[in-house]
Amino acid sequence: MHEASFLVNPSAVAEPSERLELAHQAHRSGQLSLARDLYRAVLAARPNNALALAGLGAALAQLGDPEQAIVLLESAVALSRGPQAAASLANLGNALQVTGRFSQALERFEQALRYLPGNAELLVNRGNALRLLDRSDDAAASYRAALRSSPMHVRANEALGVLEHERGRNENALQCLEAAVRAAPQSASVWYNLGVVQMALERPQMAVDSYARALALRPDDANSHHNYCLALKALDRDKEALAHVERAIALRPAEARFHASRGHLLWKRKQADAALASYRDCLALQPSNSAVWLALADSLRMQRRYREAIDAYERALCLAPDDSVAAKAHFNLATCQLRLADYTAGWENFEWRWGDTEIMPPHRFALERLWVGNEPIAGRRILVHSEQGFGDVIQFSRFLPLLAAQGAHVFFEVAPSLAVLLKCFEGVCHIVPMGEALPEHDRHIPLLSLPLALRIGADRVSCAKPYLWAPQDRVALWQKRLDPRHRPRVGLVWAGNPAYRNDTQRSMSLSQLAPLLRSAAGERIDWVSLQRDPRPEDVPALEILLLRRFEADLKDFADTAALIDQLDLVISVDTAIAHLAGAVGKPVWILLPLESDWRWLLDRSDSPWYPTARLFRQTGAAGWDEVLDAIGRALADHEFDSAPPKASR
Repeated sequence: MHEASFLVNPSAVAEPSERLELAHQAHRSGQLSLARDLYRAVLAARPNNALALAGLGAALAQLGDPEQAIVLLESAVALSRGPQAAASLANLGNALQVTGRFSQALERFEQALRYLPGNAELLVNRGNALRLLDRSDDAAASYRAALRSSPMHVRANEALGVLEHERGRNENALQCLEAAVRAAPQSASVWYNLGVVQMALERPQMAVDSYARALALRPDDANSHHNYCLALKALDRDKEALAHVERAIALRPAEARFHASRGHLLWKRKQADAALASYRDCLALQPSNSAVWLALADSLRMQRRYREAIDAYERALCLAPDDSVAAKAHFNLATCQLRLADYTAGWENFEWRWGDTEIMPPHRFALERLWVGNEPIAGRRILVHSEQGFGDVIQFSRFLPLLAAQGAHVFFEVAPSLAVLLKCFEGVCHIVPMGEALPEHDRHIPLLSLPLALRIGADRVSCAKPYLWAPQDRVALWQKRLDPRHRPRVGLVWAGNPAYRNDTQRSMSLSQLAPLLRSAAGERIDWVSLQRDPRPEDVPALEILLLRRFEADLKDFADTAALIDQLDLVISVDTAIAHLAGAVGKPVWILLPLESDWRWLLDRSDSPWYPTARLFRQTGAAGWDEVLDAIGRALADHEFDSAPPKASR
């Protein structure tokens, strides 16, 4: 506001009373500098004028000088009597609060309320001081007292709404803020806080509308731009969201969280390099932010920059070893270490999978009876229980004989569909299908904890010979069903369990394989589908392509193993069948996405886990096309044995 709107020269006003009135007028109209000068002129003539002291103190507080304001307001309070002191006490409380002296501020508000009981403004101020002193129940009571006095009081409704949001009572908060916005539709802060609560209630469209209203009233508010970005991102309006977070950064470039949000958004938009740069910008401003170190680590991991990711995970864990994301950080760190064949550290960190229910459900067994190699097990009854997918069970069951070799009496709980197949292990006392009564046992261990307990290093993951065998009676049945053999037989698996979190990357459609099956190399093959449950979208291709199908006959994994026994080769995406083929010693070609699972290591065409496996990897944007081209060339060059040898024990 322009100060020339006053048509009087303050120095020309002789009477202090006139100057005091002009000072009050200037103060009320927002001309704080002019009001300050007029108050000082009054005090030059009358140093103990309580009203001038109070007015000057209030003006200085508003001009950003709370310490000097406190001195003046304390003098005003000392010179005032009765209700006249209430305003000075209120302003003194506000100044003390600005300087962090919350207990003293509360005392002044309480004193003011003795003169003006029920005053809504004072009750809100007292509530604010109580909130800052972490006395949330008392603060809420003070705000509600203000609303009983003045039900449409904007500051009371807004303050109570913010407090209720902080206490997790967002429906209550919403009611308060909706009342505030009805009473003050031109308040940017009320619209902003309403948006915060709407986002907490997972109503991003409503929040977008609220933040838009806040920005219309206060277009250069960085927080509103940032929160508008988050609401737009939740609605997948990412281009608009990016514009608003960029605006927030332009307004407050030193705000670390804005750079972090920009990084999350850019990563979502698959702008990996720009996302990493934003995370680094955030960490330059806030190097102790463990959550952003974790985001940086995850981004590096997804870019296959595993050694850099390991450094970032370790930094995140040094900063916050026990926070809510520690388990996920340890687990993701483990996948990087295991990819690099650092099994000693990898198995240790892999145990953190139990610390995050998004990775693994809680243990089903008593933790005090958990064994992870911490004591001798000879002569003890130990229950090994399955976890994760069928492929994990097949892969890690190879370690059961090593456990039995330590003298343990081993019981193995597995899914019923695996029970018959896994009866072949020497040293395993009993296979227990899930759902049946468990035997008495002294200790238990999750299957994928065996490598940690048994100290499995890189030299012990491989099995030179098959370690699973199909029951011979079933092999005989499948031999009779498939014979006579006229062409090489190749089993085919193109999709895994659609419920798997990474299934869209690891699976493909059968139609994508049609060119391979119809190629010159493919036409000399007797193709056998190993898909037990083809997806509906694959049915048209199944009816056209010449695949032998046995879905109804594959009752369990023992049947599938017996069928694989009669094949010359298995070609599979990364599913349980790929593990099964490797475990029974059948040549298997495994098709891997760009971001493959940790167990397939890095950039290798072979696997220490399965000596008969050959890996075909995506390497770039061409996706499955480059992999299928490589499969076609390999198939054209492959020499099939006329009578493939049977696996023997």
